[in-house]
Parts: sequence; structure tokens; C-alpha cells
Amino acid sequence: VVVVVVVGVAVGGAVGRPQLEMDTVLCRLLENEAKIPDICERIRDQFNRQLGAGIGGVTRAFERCLMASSARRQLCLEVLAYFCRNAKFECDGEIARSLANVVLLSNPPRFSLTSAQSAAIRISKVLTEVQRLKLLDMAEKTQPPWKKSALN
Repeated sequence: VVVVVVVGVAVGGAVGRPQLEMDTVLCRLLENEAKIPDICERIRDQFNRQLGAGIGGVTRAFERCLMASSARRQLCLEVLAYFCRNAKFECDGEIARSLANVVLLSNPPRFSLTSAQSAAIRISKVLTEVQRLKLLDMAEKTQPPWKKSALN
């Protein structure tokens, strides 16, 4: 007997197409610009839920904040950099790769990295080489011309 359990999915969007629920607690933490360790702890908790139930909610909340104001986008990028720098737990590498994919696939407007974020991504051992290169390339392409030299 095989039992398939679908957790954290609600029907919405296009007809018959499932839409993942957003992690509203994480979204509030991001919107209220909570401390990075608090945000990261919530993300870890969700990634460690049984059967990966929390991953979709994290993805949706992170995507929403990436597309919001530049301050929230910057906070999301700092969270990504934190996981790139501080992969202390087994799930942290997976989290960093997942968040990097959210950034790359959501294609946020005006994508800016601080020099510390750029360095964290550049030397990250948990991101794939393709992710590192694409994130740095995306950041450079959306920078105003007077800021581009700061990323190199």
C-alpha cells in the first residue's frame, strides 16, 4: 500500500493548478525587518518539517518579499548571504541553494548586493558554481553604471 500525502498545497491561481501556501510568519518577519538569526531560525524550522512541508511556504514568502521594496529585497539577500557564510547545520546548504534559486527564478527588479553579500556568494561552498556565477552576473547587470565597479 502506497500512501501519498500532499501537505501545504491549496488550489488557486490557474484552473486546477495547485498554489503553495505562503509562510505568513516568515513573511511578517521579513516585512518587519526582524533580526537575521530570527528569520534564519524560522526558515530552518520550516525546512526541517516532515516531508518538506514547509519548503513551499518559505519559497512563496521569500519570493513575495523579493518583489516588494528594495529594503525587503536587501533583507532577503542578506538572509541568503547569511546561509552562504554560516552553513552550520545540515540543512543550511540546501536552504542556501533553494533561496538562491528563488532569487534567480523570481528575477527581482534592481538587484543590489553589498560587498559583504557579494563576497559571501563568491566564496560560498554551499552554492553551485552556476548559482554563484548567475547571482553575481544578475547583480552586476541590474546595477546603475556608477555602482558596477563596486561588485568586482
